Amino acid sequence: LLAAQTARVEAQKRASASVCIQAWIRRFLARRYVSRLRSLAELSSGLLRERQAAVTVQCAVRRRAAAREVQRRRQNLQLRAATRIQALWRGVLVRRAVWEYLRSQHEMVTVAAVKIQTMFRCWRQLRRKA
Repeated sequence: LLAAQTARVEAQKRASASVCIQAWIRRFLARRYVSRLRSLAELSSGLLRERQAAVTVQCAVRRRAAAREVQRRRQNLQLRAATRIQALWRGVLVRRAVWEYLRSQHEMVTVAAVKIQTMFRCWRQLRRKA
């Protein structure tokens, strides 16, 4: 039963794939046919020069738009990189400040502990003498 279902699914996949391939080939052939018809019509009507001029202008406009887009993306990338560097540096500064604060707190606690120990030892010593 499972083998039959698997075979049926595989057959459906193959059929679907063959339909896709056939549609792609038909589309390719139709486009090529239309392209050839257009080129023949353009040659016969003398519009080839105008079409070529329009293509040249369009190409220049698209090239300029693409160059602007590349420039914009490059600037955006540089801006993000600068922002990232600033954020990392701020993190370094904050971690350094926190470390300094914790170290000073630890030193204060250590000094306080030493004073308490000293006073306790003095008190214990005085108590033993008395």
